[in-house]
Amino acid sequence: VRGTVTGNGAAGLAVAHLGSNNMISFRYRLKNVPMQVAEQSFTADGIAFPAGSFIIRGTAQVDAARAAVQSLGLTAAALSATPTVAMHDADVPRVAIYSQWSGTQELGWYRHAFDQFGIPFDLIYKERIAKGNLKADYDVIVMAAQTINRSAVMAPPAARPQPYLKSDKLKFLGMYGETSDMTGGFGQPGVDAMSRFLEEGGTLITTLGAVRFPIEFGFARSIDTEAPTGVNAQKPLIQAEIMKTDHPVFYGYDKKIFPVKYGQGAQVFRVGVADQGNVLAQYVGGDASVLSGLMVGADNIRGRAFAVDVPNAHNGKGRVILFASNPVYRWQNHGEFNMVFNSIVNWNDVPAPAPAATRAVVPGSGR
Repeated sequence: VRGTVTGNGAAGLAVAHLGSNNMISFRYRLKNVPMQVAEQSFTADGIAFPAGSFIIRGTAQVDAARAAVQSLGLTAAALSATPTVAMHDADVPRVAIYSQWSGTQELGWYRHAFDQFGIPFDLIYKERIAKGNLKADYDVIVMAAQTINRSAVMAPPAARPQPYLKSDKLKFLGMYGETSDMTGGFGQPGVDAMSRFLEEGGTLITTLGAVRFPIEFGFARSIDTEAPTGVNAQKPLIQAEIMKTDHPVFYGYDKKIFPVKYGQGAQVFRVGVADQGNVLAQYVGGDASVLSGLMVGADNIRGRAFAVDVPNAHNGKGRVILFASNPVYRWQNHGEFNMVFNSIVNWNDVPAPAPAATRAVVPGSGR
């Protein structure tokens, strides 16, 4: 599908965030072009631009931007005047995807999605985490779809090392990383390195079982996970509700209720008072919310949170974004990819918290 650019203005170019996953492709394709993200909707040249739309000022980079818009199937307008809504800089982050040396299948689909949408990343392992000085190389670290808990992190090496190294016999090993010993976790040196990464302003994005890492090491202190009782779900599509519709994670989502895949044995968050205002999304619950597939006990996830943004996560610095769900599931649930992609594009743009008096208590939070 070819994108469109309307208007003949010379003030700049606006690219509408209408939910396309290609918005992050556009940002990285033009990573050297300064642009901003509109925090509110506006209308220009007859087009309604939702919050999350990109603004490029002036004409210096318009030809390259037009070409990218057209090739990526996006919608844009050449502006006669720059919109006056609040904006923030679309700073391009340096991204790492963390991988354990085992259980890499589900994580591999994140790597695949990032490759397909042109998101550059380094694939890093326990050795790089333990080395430290992470913020020198990365702004965002993605820990996704793996069991990364205290037990795995602090596991000592096995008595017998298990190398993963290229050799004459195994000539294709080591293409993405090598180690003299796959066993054991990154240990306390890695935990300290992640603490420093957050203190220096880094953002950690976690999904599925990896949310245990920030929970168990004190980067999300009032949050825990639990398995809802009485639920048997064979990966159905169900309805979810966005609790903070103006939050950058949900730029491009035009409805408050949207479909998500509920994984087999999925967890939900139990959120304490300190983070009630940081809940981003929860499950609608009830049999009527099951759109496709098999699910028993849907009432038991009513109002249960699955997405939380924790700013100032360590010593008042850094940010941790947690998804108890799996927003990038095997190249299937494209409508959820943008929750992760938006988190990356807006990695250092934390909305102001809601006043305490107006924060709603999340149903079923248990606290």
